[in-house]
Amino acid sequence: MAEIEATDIRFAYYRDRARHAQARQALLDALPADWRPFVARRFADADPVKLRRFDNYATLRALGQIFPAAGAGIEQQQLGWQVTGHSESSDLDLALGAYFSPALAGVERRHCCDSAQWRLDRLDVLDFLVQSGVANIVYKARRMAVAQALPRETLDYVNALDAVFGTHPAIMRVRAIAENDLAKRAAGYVRQSMLNKAERSAELARHWEDNTAHTPSDRPSHVTRWHYVADPHGRRKPDPLGLDIARAALANARFDNGPLVAAFHLTKDFAEREQLLQAMAGRFVGDSTVVLLKADLLLAQGNRRAAMEILAAELQSKPEPDDLYVRLGDLLIGERRYREAADVFASLPGLTDGSANSLAIGNYAYRAGSRFYLCGETDLAIPFFRIAAVQSNGSQAEMISRARLALLDEAYLPALAALFESVQRYSQPRDIAEYLSLLHLTGQSAAADNGFHSLATRIGAPEVWRAALVSSQRRGFDERRLIEWSEQFGRSQGPQVHRLAAEFLAMAVVTDRTPSAEAGPAIDRLLHMSNTHRSDLRVFVEGLAALKGKDFAAARKALSQTGETRAGEGASPARTVLAYYAIAAMKSGQHAAVEQVVAAIPAEEHDLDYWLAKSVIAALSGKADAGKADAVANFRQAVNHLNEKHLRLLGAEYQLADVAQMLHDLTGDNEFRKLALEVARFNQKIHPWEAWSFAWEAALTEDRARRVTALDKAVYLDRQSQMLLRLPPQEVEAAARRSGKTPPFRLDKKPGRAV
Repeated sequence: MAEIEATDIRFAYYRDRARHAQARQALLDALPADWRPFVARRFADADPVKLRRFDNYATLRALGQIFPAAGAGIEQQQLGWQVTGHSESSDLDLALGAYFSPALAGVERRHCCDSAQWRLDRLDVLDFLVQSGVANIVYKARRMAVAQALPRETLDYVNALDAVFGTHPAIMRVRAIAENDLAKRAAGYVRQSMLNKAERSAELARHWEDNTAHTPSDRPSHVTRWHYVADPHGRRKPDPLGLDIARAALANARFDNGPLVAAFHLTKDFAEREQLLQAMAGRFVGDSTVVLLKADLLLAQGNRRAAMEILAAELQSKPEPDDLYVRLGDLLIGERRYREAADVFASLPGLTDGSANSLAIGNYAYRAGSRFYLCGETDLAIPFFRIAAVQSNGSQAEMISRARLALLDEAYLPALAALFESVQRYSQPRDIAEYLSLLHLTGQSAAADNGFHSLATRIGAPEVWRAALVSSQRRGFDERRLIEWSEQFGRSQGPQVHRLAAEFLAMAVVTDRTPSAEAGPAIDRLLHMSNTHRSDLRVFVEGLAALKGKDFAAARKALSQTGETRAGEGASPARTVLAYYAIAAMKSGQHAAVEQVVAAIPAEEHDLDYWLAKSVIAALSGKADAGKADAVANFRQAVNHLNEKHLRLLGAEYQLADVAQMLHDLTGDNEFRKLALEVARFNQKIHPWEAWSFAWEAALTEDRARRVTALDKAVYLDRQSQMLLRLPPQEVEAAARRSGKTPPFRLDKKPGRAV
C-alpha cells in the first residue's frame, strides 16, 4: 500500500507542492518526447519519499543505440541471460559499466572555461545517460536500505554490484547504513564486529568521496588473517605471518583440524613437523588428518613407499574416511598403477553397503572418476561417473558426471543439457566455459557469444574466457582482429575486466599461433602500462615468440622475468612457464641455471610444471637412451598431475602437447611425437571444442583416415591454426570445403557405451 501511495504522499511534505509538480510538467512538455522520461526521472531525486521503482532498461537501450562501440547492447545481453539461464536483478545495473569510458563519445577536444563557446556534444549525452543510470542504482539501494528497511536484501544487492560500483561513495554509504541496521539487531561480540564493519564502510565512503588515496585493506587485522595466501594460478602458498596464529589456534582446537594442517605446512623443518605430529597423540581421535600429514611428511622426505604403507594400514583399521582412499589412489596414479588405483577407489565400503548418503557417494565417485578422466584413463573413469550420475540428487557432481559420460560418447546435445543444468544452478566458471564452448561446437555460436557477453563482467573469472578463445578461433580471427576485439571489449566493460581481457589476448596469440611484435604492446595498452615498464603477460608473450622463432637466448632472458622477483635472488621464471624456460635455457647452453631452478622446488610442490621441466632437461641433456627414458617417464608424471583446479594462462593439455611437439622438432625423436599425439587424442575426448588437439593429430598422425577426420574438425573449429601449415595446402582447402558443407561433429548421437 505504501508503494501505491508513494506518488501522492509527497504532497504531505513541505518540500514539494502541487504548483511545483505543475511547473515540472510544463518543463517536460517543452522537451523532445524521447528525453522526457530521463529528465522526469532526475526530478525524483528531490522526492523525500524513496518508494518509487526505476530500472535502467530504457537508459541502457538509449546508450546502446547512441554508442554502439561499447559492444553488446542490452537486447543482446538479455539473449545471453536466456542462453545461460541467468538473470539476476543486478545484471541490468552491471551492464551500465560498459559505458563508463569517455572515449566512447569520440570527442577529442572541448572548449574550456568560456560559456559562449560551449556546445552540446556526444560526451554530454554520454555523461547525462550514464549519470542517470547511476542515479537509478543509488536510488534503488537507498530505497531498500532506508525506506523499506531491508538491510540483508540491501547488502545482497550492493555486493552483487561490487565489481563495478564497489567504490562509489553513495553505494558505500548505503552499505554502511545497512550494516549498521543489522548490527543493531545483533548482540554481544557479533554486534560489535558488525558495528566495526559499518564504521569502516562509512569511513571508506568519506575517503572515496574526498578522492583520498585508499586501498582495499586500510586496516588489516591479525584476527582475520588467513593461514594461506593464493597465488595468481590458484595454488595456496604458506603465509609466514600465519604460523603463530595457527599454533595459537591449535592449542585450543578439539575438532577443527584446520589449525593443525596450517601449522604443519607453515613449519618447514622436517624434525619440527615430526614433533608437531607426535604432540597430537590422543587428539583428533577418529580423524584421519594426522595420518595424512604423516604421509605428507614421508613424501617430503622422499620416502614414498613408507607413505603408501601407512595409508594402506590405516585403511585396514579405519575403512570409513574417504580421504584416505583418495590419497592412496592418487599416489598409485602417480606411479601409473591405474588399475590398482581404481581398485582402491572402488573399495570404499560406502559405495556398496549403503552406509553413506547419496550426496557423499556422488561427490566421492565424481572425485575418483575425475582423477582418471583428467589423465586420459577415461575407461577407468566411466564406472565412477556412472555411480555419481545415478544418484539423481541434483548435485553438481551428478550433473557434471552426466555431462562427461555424454562427452565420452560424443553425444554432444545431452552433454550440453547437463552442463546447462549445472550452469543454471551452480554457476561454476569452468562449467560455464565448457557450456559456452560446446555451444560453439554444435553450431550455436551466436547464442554462445551472447552468453559470454552477459557473464564476462558478472562472473569475473579467467576460466570463462576460454569460451572466448573458442569463439575467436571459430570466427577465424587473425592477430589484428584479436587485438581489436580485446581492446574494444576491455574498454566497453570497464577496468574490472582489463586484466582478464589482457590475459585472453595473451592466451589467444600464443595458442597454436606465433605472436607478432604488435601483440606485446597491445597487451600493455589493455593494462594501461607506462612506456617504461612491461607487464608479465607481455614478457611471457615475447618470450614465447622468441622460443618459437628459435631465438633461445632472447627467450630465456624474457621467460626468466615472468615470475616473482625476490630480494637478493633477482628474477625467476613463473612456474607455469617453467618447461618453456627449460627449453630456452638448455638450448642456449644454460644447463646449470635451469637445473638449479628446478632442483630448488620442494618435494611437496612437485606438480605438472616441475615434471614437465624435468622431462625437457632429460630430453635435451644429450644422454641418448637414458635421457630419453627419463624424459618420457617424467612427461607421463606431468600428465598424472593434471589438475583442473589450478588456474593457468594456457590450457594444461595444450601446454603438454606443445612442449612434446617442440621436443620432437628439436631432437627428431619419434617418441615425443607419440606423446604429443597421445595428449591430443585424449583432449579430443574431454575438450572436443579445442581445435588444437585435432590440428595436432592431423599434422602428426601417420594414419590417413584419422588425418582426414581430424583435419575436417580442426578446420571447422580454427581455420587459422598454425599447425595446419605443416600440411599440404590442397588438403586443408579440401577439408574447409567438406566442413563448410557438412559440419564434422554429429549431433544425433545418443549416450550409449559410457552411460
